[in-house]
Amino acid sequence: MATATFIQQGIALDYRPSVDTPAGTVVVLADLVGVAVQAIKANQLGSLAVEGVFEFPKNNGIALEQGQNVFWDANENVVESWQSSGFHHALGKVAESASGSKTKVRVRLSQ
Repeated sequence: MATATFIQQGIALDYRPSVDTPAGTVVVLADLVGVAVQAIKANQLGSLAVEGVFEFPKNNGIALEQGQNVFWDANENVVESWQSSGFHHALGKVAESASGSKTKVRVRLSQ
């Protein structure tokens, strides 16, 4: 007896924002972080990517190693290397190492 029904791959999830959401916007939904790949108009159905490799701004001064777990700081809108309840949400793993002097880092989304 089947207990689950396949719906979709889960690479992107439906999302209906209450305000216009430009492409590239990082959206935090409880414990899930997604990226609007295309602009989504307020109250219109769109989608958030929840898989893939994206380039994000990172906190200056921290070096991040490939494969390291990283977190999205929803207050500062940057990638951080440490988790903090309420503000830092699991984002994924570093896809390409970034020195402390770099301002961006590539992250493979995985939550």
